[in-house]
Amino acid sequence: MEIRLFQYVIEIYKMKSFTKAAANLHIAQPSLSKQISKLEDELGILLFNRYSTGIEITEKGKLFAVRAQAILRMHDNLQKELEDSKNIKENSITIGVTPITGGHVLPPLLKQFMHQYQTVKVKFLEDSSENILKLLVNAKVDFALLSLPIKDERLKYEPFLTEALYLAVPKNSPNWLPPLSNHLTDYENCPFILLKSGFDFRSKVLSLCANHQFQPAVAYETSSIETAQALVLNSLGVTIVPEMVIKHDNPSTIRYIKLEHATRTLVFAHVKDFYLSQASKNFINMAKSTEVSTFN
Repeated sequence: MEIRLFQYVIEIYKMKSFTKAAANLHIAQPSLSKQISKLEDELGILLFNRYSTGIEITEKGKLFAVRAQAILRMHDNLQKELEDSKNIKENSITIGVTPITGGHVLPPLLKQFMHQYQTVKVKFLEDSSENILKLLVNAKVDFALLSLPIKDERLKYEPFLTEALYLAVPKNSPNWLPPLSNHLTDYENCPFILLKSGFDFRSKVLSLCANHQFQPAVAYETSSIETAQALVLNSLGVTIVPEMVIKHDNPSTIRYIKLEHATRTLVFAHVKDFYLSQASKNFINMAKSTEVSTFN
């Protein structure tokens, strides 16, 4: 049984159409139908029910697709591992990262890594944590830098660093700002500025507020921590930021208050069943041995 037949069945199952699957696979639809029929004859089972209105995978077809996916993954992992063993110098890695972290963590790490492994090509993709997770499970990135918690059981992660969280408030003390303290509960009536849905840091902030028994009144949402701080600077609300951000973006008209018992942990995450190249492992190990002060 050829590997391509596994790919054909999975694509048909995913697209729920022979025509769409054939287009994605760049083969003629009659040829695809013929090869699947031949496979069904060989197996002695029906993989797909054909109707005038479309197709539907059978229970045995689902079982075949699940096993086929596992076989394809092992085949892909084997190919990558064999290629990896030839010469690490020919490797490339792609890292997934969120904007709030990427701009502060990646540059010093990339500089250090490229100094040690000058011939390894490194690319990175910046997006929301929600989209980075999709890129991970679809093998579009080798690993990602995310923050805990990670709930997807398909992923494995290694802790990288833990940092304090700060509340950013306007220095001009608008009338809605209470007396300053490091207790988050004291700010529950303030207008909050949050990152948009899909960013793990937004989830972290909402979880932190929930732990203090309140839901923040969201005044503005943004996809940029810099924009959030600019809104604070103009007395339009308060926002929570990680320590590494205040070290780099510290406007003189913003006051930063270290919150009590508030931290975030960054991790390197990758899919358990996917082969992680030696170049990727080298990057992660190098990053974990880097002094935290490098990012401050």
